[in-house]
Amino acid sequence: MKSRRQDWAWAGVTLLLLMLLVATPAVGQSGPCEDRDGDGYVAGAGCIEQEDCNDQVAAVHPGAVELCNGRDDDCDGALDEGCPRACATFQLTRDTLIDEGGRRAQIAKADGGWAIVYQDAVPDASHPLCATRLDEFGERVVPITTFETDWPGTPKLVWTGREMTVAWSGDGNKSKELGVFIRRLGAWGQPSTPRLRLTDFWSGVPGFHWNGYEYGLVWIHPPVSSDDGVFLARLDPTGETLDDGRQLSAETYNSNRTTWNGEGYGWVYQRPSEVTGHSEIFFQRVASDGALIGPEKMITDHSSFGAETFAFEPEIVATEPGQGYGIAWNDDRTGVRQAWFALLDADGEVLTPPGEVQVSFALKHIRPEKSLVWNGLEFMLSWVSQDQGSAVMATRISGAGEVLETELLVPGGNSLPRLAWNGQSYGMAFIQNNSYPNGPASVRFGRIDCNCLTDGDEDGVLPCNGGDCDDADPEVAWGRTENCSDGKDNDCDLLADCNDPDCAEPGFAPEETAGLRFEADRETLVWEETPLTDSYDLARGKVGDLRAMASFAWAECLASRIATTSWTDAETPPFGRSFYYLVRGRRPTCLVASWGTPLRNDTLTACP
Repeated sequence: MKSRRQDWAWAGVTLLLLMLLVATPAVGQSGPCEDRDGDGYVAGAGCIEQEDCNDQVAAVHPGAVELCNGRDDDCDGALDEGCPRACATFQLTRDTLIDEGGRRAQIAKADGGWAIVYQDAVPDASHPLCATRLDEFGERVVPITTFETDWPGTPKLVWTGREMTVAWSGDGNKSKELGVFIRRLGAWGQPSTPRLRLTDFWSGVPGFHWNGYEYGLVWIHPPVSSDDGVFLARLDPTGETLDDGRQLSAETYNSNRTTWNGEGYGWVYQRPSEVTGHSEIFFQRVASDGALIGPEKMITDHSSFGAETFAFEPEIVATEPGQGYGIAWNDDRTGVRQAWFALLDADGEVLTPPGEVQVSFALKHIRPEKSLVWNGLEFMLSWVSQDQGSAVMATRISGAGEVLETELLVPGGNSLPRLAWNGQSYGMAFIQNNSYPNGPASVRFGRIDCNCLTDGDEDGVLPCNGGDCDDADPEVAWGRTENCSDGKDNDCDLLADCNDPDCAEPGFAPEETAGLRFEADRETLVWEETPLTDSYDLARGKVGDLRAMASFAWAECLASRIATTSWTDAETPPFGRSFYYLVRGRRPTCLVASWGTPLRNDTLTACP
């Protein structure tokens, strides 16, 4: 292994790159037990022990620092431990339009924000699949990318820690090419590989997962031959199949969902029960290779109810590896279809208490669609009430299965809410005014903030509804005056210090800084002194992000207001990746020099 640093001249200024060159596996090649992210811990189907719980992210491994970011950084099976995960008095505090015509949106937590995939619902179009990335507040940071146009079905989205990957099936009535497909989209939603066709027939896709070292794809073979049923196929990180798919059932359960629990899969499905004579919810454990573990377990029991009662549309989410699951479903045992919940142990047995718990108490049937997530401490279930004209509701459920709180998130005319957790708040993708094709429908993002009635920093401003964007700092809240030199967004307008127009000053900015280079130690950055400059800003980004986004928007600020003309950066980029560096001079307080080109100056938000 060796590292190389190179100086590159670009557009008349110095753009410095740091690149680590290593041998990497060939595309399509998957070793049985590897260390793909170079953090010293191995993972893969051939490993005796899975040391690394995500072999795509070097910052994730046993012994790593656990951060409040919605992932298990230290691989101990617990999510965001030590972080404030209780979401008491929650509210929808951001509501952002993603696309004026769309439907069937999916959301995933992505580093620094959210990933969104959905079907475009423009009339007379083929419902193409689109992808984009949002920042943590729901603002788009890249253009919307269309990556599939042949009448695709509902997409399934995963974030590997490095990129977005989507699975879908073609529309059995309209697609020119039938089948189940996946496509890797890179970090910013722009396709990095051609689509891969996994089957040659129309099929449903009830589950798509990234388990840290490979994908698991659950698909349904329609009942057109002796090979029908539900199957689980394994794919390597490049998307190539590792097997032809293992049959989970010879029956085509159309209402079924799967989840990965760190060791294997949990699978819930709806089917008629020979015992009760009703449609019930069942659970089955599945090994990572698709082998069934133990007998199936019947979760619901309608034997004491009328002949027309049934359970349907289950959702499932795992808690900690080997610990258990939470499941939710729709049930009409009370005469009105409501949302219900149950806790399962690791083997799929219903825990009593609490047993089967009614979550919603609507006067009319609730809509079928729901979304269930686990944040390491408690569950959140989103559902749609028709009492208030299809309003999106959400319910907190404790880790012990107790219903804690229900709030109205979005008033009527909405549907298909999907939730994700990022370590501090929930993000929700939903469809507004779902009357397509008879009317417009838009894809929207909502941020759900927690503890909205608690003034944590006692500054007199509550944290939600655009109030206090940092409830741990009394110098930050909506309405405060922007301090142009403290590195904070004091007035909560998403712009800090010199990036805020409130800090604009008259006068002349310094000239462009030149001569950025590495010293012989390959860690010390130096540059030439710029006249009329009292300090410097240094930014760093990833060349892969720059190539994919064609902008510098996600550069990070290594240091701001450096008093000298040098800085030491001992960090090396991940295997096969490279860093770029930019430097600019500044005068007190916000007279700043150019980063080098209008493109950089317009898009770079680092170094306030």
